[in-house]
Order: sequence, then C-alpha cells, then structure tokens
Amino acid sequence: MTSSVDINSLGSVGGSDRIGDHSLQTLAHMLLLEKLEKVDGDVRDEVHVLTDRQKRVEFLDRFLREMNTNVENSTGSVDRHNLEGVIQDGLKMREEADQYRLQADNIEAEVMNLREDDEFGHAPLIARKEKEAKWLRESADEIYTTLRACDILTKDGDFVDGPAIYLKESTTRVLENLRSYNKILQTRNNTQSQMVQRLNNERHETLMLAKDIQRTIHEIMKRIASHISGR
Repeated sequence: MTSSVDINSLGSVGGSDRIGDHSLQTLAHMLLLEKLEKVDGDVRDEVHVLTDRQKRVEFLDRFLREMNTNVENSTGSVDRHNLEGVIQDGLKMREEADQYRLQADNIEAEVMNLREDDEFGHAPLIARKEKEAKWLRESADEIYTTLRACDILTKDGDFVDGPAIYLKESTTRVLENLRSYNKILQTRNNTQSQMVQRLNNERHETLMLAKDIQRTIHEIMKRIASHISGR
C-alpha cells in the first residue's frame, strides 16, 4: 500500500513545480495511486463477501429442491432420511462457521495487543483486522441462520434430531422458512452487487481524473518552460 500523503505537511517551493520533496506530477501520482489501491481493496472485500454469501444461497436452493423432490403427493409429507446428504453438507457448513468464529476471536485478541502496544501507530492495521473480524462473525451468523431455516439446527445451534417424517404442516413451515431466508440473502447480495458496481464506477472516475490531472500538469509545465525561456 502506498504511504499516505499529508498535503498540509508539504511545504511549497515558490516559483517551482515542486511541493516539499515531490514534483507536482509525482505527488499527483502518489495521491491517485493511493486512492486506486483503496478502491481496489474495497472491491476485493465486497466481491469476497458476495461470493461467500452466494454459497449459502446455493445451499438453500439445493435444500429447497430436495424438499420439493421428496414431498409425498398424497400426504404432503417428507421423509427426512431422504435429505440426509444435504443435511450432512449443512453440518459441514456449521463447522466452517465455528472456524470463522474462532478466527474472529484470534483476530480480536491481536487487535487488543496492537491497541496496547501503539493504538495510533497501528491504526490502519487495527481497522483492517476489525473489519475482517466483523465479516467473519457476520458470515458465521448467516450460516447458522441458514441451517435453522433448513431445520438442521435448533435456535441454540444444536443438531435437530427431529421426526423422521415431516407431516404436511411441518413441510409447509420448512419450505416457507427456506423461501423467506433465501429472499433475505438475495436482497443482501443485490445490495452488495450495487456496492461493487459503485466502487467500479469510482475506480473509473479516478482513472479519468488521473488522466485529466496529468494533462493539466503537463500544460502548466509547458507554459512555465515557455515563460522561462522567453525571459
């Protein structure tokens, strides 16, 4: 990451194209590169969140298909044993969620140590780690909520050792839960996609700004050179 540039700390040199130790072109390049790196980092983060959540959307879709496939037409019931494969995959997701929470615990412990060492000096690193820990916890919570919607986990996060057969009422309840939470995740994904698009637009605008600034600086330098040579 390019070091942050504090314009207020740079002293201008009268009559020259330099600000402190930097030429105008170099300074503009540093500032714009810093901006682009930040936007690129934000895009990567948002795409990562989007991709991770999409796995849960796909799991809900799969569970919904399995439920619909196994509904007994005459009674509206579902034999839960026929869902064993997708249920086991759901339990693997719970293990992933538990790992996320453990990672978040470790990162938060690191943040605490960084604060004790030098909170101001470590501020950028602390911010990144806090963002990562927050994402890990939110993802873990989404996984658990997904598995509750599928009736794989209880509200307390335990495995549902329920009836072998879902009667019609239970089947209807589970299907409604699946559709409802799937809609919630899809809405979050749409919001995330809009964020990625906004950041990509911001990146494009920054690149256009960089070209305009470089062009303007070039014209200024030409005029200064012409003025000096004309003396």
